[in-house]
Amino acid sequence: MASSIIETKNTFPAVSKELYEALDSLFPLKSPEMSWNERQIWIMVGQREVLNFLKHSRELQIENSLTGKLN
Repeated sequence: MASSIIETKNTFPAVSKELYEALDSLFPLKSPEMSWNERQIWIMVGQREVLNFLKHSRELQIENSLTGKLN
């Protein structure tokens, strides 16, 4: 599984700052509420995992553009 994520990061489309910020505002990092069931908590975890992936991909893209590395 990890190797497929690495391969995806190497071929992933550019992630704009605007896209990341819009998604981050729609799916903010927050602590679960006592009223949430387990399913709701896992959904929130999944949303944040996607944002973590996009953030990391964006950081790599910026770093690569500054160092002249191509994907």
